[in-house]
Amino acid sequence: MKAAMKALNIPILALISSCSSVGTEDTRYVGFSEARYWDVKTTKFKDRFWSPSTADCIVKDDQFDIRLQSLKMNQEFEGFWEKLTSDSGNELGVFLTVNKTKIGTNATVAQVGTATADTSKPGTVISPIERRLVYMTDSRLKNVDINAANLPIYSDVYDGSDYKLTLEVIEFDADNMKKYASIAKEMIKAAQESGISYNPPFSSLLTNVGTALFNHVARDDKVISYETQLLGCQSIVGNERSVYLERGDLAIVRVAQDPGRIEWGPLGKKFDPATKRLSSKSSVLLSIVKRQ
Repeated sequence: MKAAMKALNIPILALISSCSSVGTEDTRYVGFSEARYWDVKTTKFKDRFWSPSTADCIVKDDQFDIRLQSLKMNQEFEGFWEKLTSDSGNELGVFLTVNKTKIGTNATVAQVGTATADTSKPGTVISPIERRLVYMTDSRLKNVDINAANLPIYSDVYDGSDYKLTLEVIEFDADNMKKYASIAKEMIKAAQESGISYNPPFSSLLTNVGTALFNHVARDDKVISYETQLLGCQSIVGNERSVYLERGDLAIVRVAQDPGRIEWGPLGKKFDPATKRLSSKSSVLLSIVKRQ
């Protein structure tokens, strides 16, 4: 490492000073994410805002899954210091946060089930799904897609709420993996089971453990986050263009700070509907499916 720094003619003290003055959030955790559905009819991604499709809308009492199909990350959010010190073969952990906002009650909820509080009162808050560990990669290099497809990460019965989805990716270094690998793998297994069975107490336990694990990870290991909000189709008057909760394949793409707009036209050529894989850097592909 010292030889590499000497070859680059960069003083170690200056490098450390630069790293401390520019936080991780300034180099790789802050950016812009945008979500768009794949339009089967036109074989391209929809506009950023679109009119709700009656045929595809998730409506009240529909049971639906959110499934992880593809996730690629290319480390473009790392600062210079992180690139020098990062192990390109480390494992990645994917954490899911789901926030549900029920219009008309001012309540923010995130789990189907009975809460101990009186949920009939406006403003009631019950336990959210917050930073639940839903996937952990094997050791992988940058720009390599995850070794998973059609992976259920969340299930629910639609009650008319708006949804905000947040996926956060962290890097487990060697020391963290030695300490927490077995715990993390058991959490993932349990999350798969509880995500389908609607078990609120178990879900709350997984959330608490996942949040604790996330908070323990070093700041430099928090790599990237993706976030988007989906509105209920029946919550908007008229044919207003917005971002709706529908069945279909939803891509979320991230870019670093101030890089310019996301070019969705070329991205359409990087999506394979047959395999549900998106080969774009720093992207997530989710499938929202309605169940019987």
